[in-house]
Amino acid sequence: RPNNGIPDTIDYDKVLKSGFMQKKKLGKNWKRRYCMLTQHHLAYFEDLDAKNNRQPLGSLSLVNAAVKLTVVDRVEVVALICPAATYYF
Repeated sequence: RPNNGIPDTIDYDKVLKSGFMQKKKLGKNWKRRYCMLTQHHLAYFEDLDAKNNRQPLGSLSLVNAAVKLTVVDRVEVVALICPAATYYF
């Protein structure tokens, strides 16, 4: 559960976009997650109801992260390349 010093709660007033996405970490299976994007973080929750407790499953820092289009499992995806790991959406 990466958090890189990121608070475990989300300031809902600062959310730029939110919605469901499929998330995959290399070597793992695809999982449907409810995601919330802020200026500096991407937080993800198990489902829409889980966001009500304001504690995400994980939160990825977008500081020092790179984004690129790539293909995983024969599907074009967005790769979020963080210092600790790469995530696919």
